Amino acid sequence: MEKFIYKNRYLILVSFIFTALLCIVFKDVIFSDYIFARRDIARLYLPVREFVVSSIKNFEAPLWNPYVFCGAPLHASIHHAVFYPLTIIYYIGDFTRGFSFFILFHIFLCGLFTYIFTRSISISKLGSFLAGFSFMFSGYVMSTICLTTVLSSVTWFPLVLFLFLKSLKKRTLFLPVALGVVLSLMFIAGDPPTFIVTCALLFLYSLYLIIEGFIKKRELDLFIIYSMFAASVAFLLLTAFQIIPAIEYYSQTVRTSMSWQEASAWSLPYNHILSFIIPYFNEPAFFSKNFLEGQKWLDNYYLGIITLLLASFALFYSRRKKITWFLFAMGIFSIALSLGRYFFLFPIFFKAFPGFSFIRYPVRFLFIFSFSTCVLSGMGFDALKMLFCKGRPEKIGGAFLIIGFLTAIIAIIFMAIPEKIIAFIMHYSGKMFHFDSGFVYADLFNLRRSLFYVSSFGVFLFLFSRIKQRKLIIVPILILAVFDLLFTNTDYNFIEDREYFKRPTKNISFLLRDKSIFRIFPSPYSYDMFSVIRGESLHKAVETSKDLLANNQMMQFGISDAWGYDSSKLSSNNEMVKLIYLSKLPNDTNLLNLLNVKYISSHGDLSAYGYKKVSTTEKSTIYQNIRYLPRAMLLRNILSFDNDNDMLDYMSTRKFNPKKEVLLKEDIILSGSFDRNIRKDTLSITEYSPRRIAIDVSAKTDAVLLLSDTYYTGWKVYLDGVNEKIYCADFFLRAVLIPAGKHKVEFVYDPWSFKIGSIISSISLLLLILYIAISVLRLTSKKLLSIINKRC
Repeated sequence: MEKFIYKNRYLILVSFIFTALLCIVFKDVIFSDYIFARRDIARLYLPVREFVVSSIKNFEAPLWNPYVFCGAPLHASIHHAVFYPLTIIYYIGDFTRGFSFFILFHIFLCGLFTYIFTRSISISKLGSFLAGFSFMFSGYVMSTICLTTVLSSVTWFPLVLFLFLKSLKKRTLFLPVALGVVLSLMFIAGDPPTFIVTCALLFLYSLYLIIEGFIKKRELDLFIIYSMFAASVAFLLLTAFQIIPAIEYYSQTVRTSMSWQEASAWSLPYNHILSFIIPYFNEPAFFSKNFLEGQKWLDNYYLGIITLLLASFALFYSRRKKITWFLFAMGIFSIALSLGRYFFLFPIFFKAFPGFSFIRYPVRFLFIFSFSTCVLSGMGFDALKMLFCKGRPEKIGGAFLIIGFLTAIIAIIFMAIPEKIIAFIMHYSGKMFHFDSGFVYADLFNLRRSLFYVSSFGVFLFLFSRIKQRKLIIVPILILAVFDLLFTNTDYNFIEDREYFKRPTKNISFLLRDKSIFRIFPSPYSYDMFSVIRGESLHKAVETSKDLLANNQMMQFGISDAWGYDSSKLSSNNEMVKLIYLSKLPNDTNLLNLLNVKYISSHGDLSAYGYKKVSTTEKSTIYQNIRYLPRAMLLRNILSFDNDNDMLDYMSTRKFNPKKEVLLKEDIILSGSFDRNIRKDTLSITEYSPRRIAIDVSAKTDAVLLLSDTYYTGWKVYLDGVNEKIYCADFFLRAVLIPAGKHKVEFVYDPWSFKIGSIISSISLLLLILYIAISVLRLTSKKLLSIINKRC
């Protein structure tokens, strides 16, 4: 143990420093009752993952979510990361606190894995520390705190590169398999686009190496081919439990027909590239009225002006190293993809490459540029240190003194006459800046900060180039880099008191008093209020979202929603809700009645027949739908339709009477059997859990039992213990034929896709563990034999 600690003492020290920095920066989250609750955390990650935790604690596999979209697949949707191993942190103590620790642990791993990678490419310990620190506190990583699945997947990128390059160097059989394992973790962490672009990068570099080797040696490098094959096989086998259900799910979602507008939305505009050196230069985009206008996905791109300066040192002084150009090429590749619609080759990628059309928000690919720049900064730090210790730094010190002097002059001018400069920029910049001069002032302030760091950098280079202890230049450079990032990138991830976040409002308390089975729905003309929720502060925004009964957020209170908020949704659900939102008033169709919607929330007054006001707050009013229908019904009037369009057209009108008729795609005629022992139909839901619904039915004559839950592959129905057919009724709901008499009906979610995938992944994991155990035993036996031979 002592030998292990001594051997890895620097790694342990760096881990301790990274942990200490996180404790300082996020002290309120770690030591107080505060949680991250900004953007998608509040509306997507926290509610869904809390439901996953509660399901597993109740010894039930979280495969189905009954609280949104009239029921929807849960595990099959990759970004929910249901079985991602590191989610074990959720189960230690309070979930909400565990979720925040889960985020912080991934930030820590971003720094640690970057340190491990940089050490493997011969960057010094201090240079590696700087690279790891710069990446974990980069604008990209800090921004993805509220995009948790992206953060979880990006975390593994440095380790993927480490194993990939090491496998090419060591050429052992085990490392490609290890690469496949890490790629599996990246994939099931929840962000497929990160995984796809990482694999594309590895493939392109492998192809380059194969072609280069063939040109030089006139033979194929078979080990590279083996490495990629072994990693791919390991990945496919280990993730079969996720891939097979996901293929089944995504083939039925809106992602199969993503438009160019959606796929290219939130690309990186050319004028936003200034955000690499001016923090928050893209801020005005968040205030545009058009949801897909500008770039709203990534809050901040800022890498640190010192980081960029050091990276430029690497490109100049370490340009002969192959790894330098590999990192540079990765960065250019990342920028090209991030430009999206502004890059002339992006439409070709969209059409030609499989799976590329399913990826939204090209700006997400900036993680590769951020990582490459941070690694290059560590390399540049070493180059600068070497120049000052063994070279003649007087010239570079003098040059940077001039740069520092000029930047200081510019900063002073900006401070002296800010009004005139703002007026000049507002007049000549066109639409590059926001029309509000306040944003221009903020940009000037942030530019002055960058100029201050550049000026300080130049002064320090000059001063230390003139003294004997030149090697001490590393001290001010490290301090500048740390201060630059910590004071810029860590103050916009707002936090909220966890008890306040979970506390019900007046509207929610009213709904909780209703013990019947029902769903809620936002009124059609309040949709914009639900898609983007803002307030004077995060506290106000959370309060407003709860008052409006925002999609998904009601899950934590056990309230079901006919709609939801997710990165993907079933096409059938989407088509149905589009009909509702196209109507001017809730009672223009009978669809809300059909979907068991008893309450709707509205930000304004609602005058519609059949809806009465039952609860009001400052932000929202709750109306009760007095004509809502129960979750399950017995119906006998069957209407058959040849195609979906005709059925939807009929359902969109008031002619459709869901209380009396059921719509099917096949001709079914109920027999005239009659049970004289039953005077009238009765129906009682005796159990309603995520994966099992039990209903006691007494039918006077043959009927159709309609359950207003989503029809989806994997659901089975048992009538008195006998497996029967589930019909897709009313376009996307479940139905089963019920003969006259008393029966027990059970709907069970038991998908074969998950079973088959789990068997494949479990066997593969056992074989992997066995392979590792055998390898360790062989290594141990070799060491023992060598010791015995030496003693003999």
